[in-house]
Amino acid sequence: MKNITWRKIALIISVILVGAVAFGIGYGLGAVDSAKFMIDKAVKIMQYEGINIDITRAELLQYYIKLKGGI
Repeated sequence: MKNITWRKIALIISVILVGAVAFGIGYGLGAVDSAKFMIDKAVKIMQYEGINIDITRAELLQYYIKLKGGI
């Protein structure tokens, strides 16, 4: 009786852990995709207005991460 109960508990915990890991991976990928999207739009806006771009995409990403408070 005890063995079946512990198996059910282990199965439930493993499903919860897999769900949490999958959610974390999805959240991280979404944050990276949104950062890339915002950087691309900022670069396009700067180019349309004729502003000389002296900042690289990496620097824009660093500023974005600083504004978000870190990842």
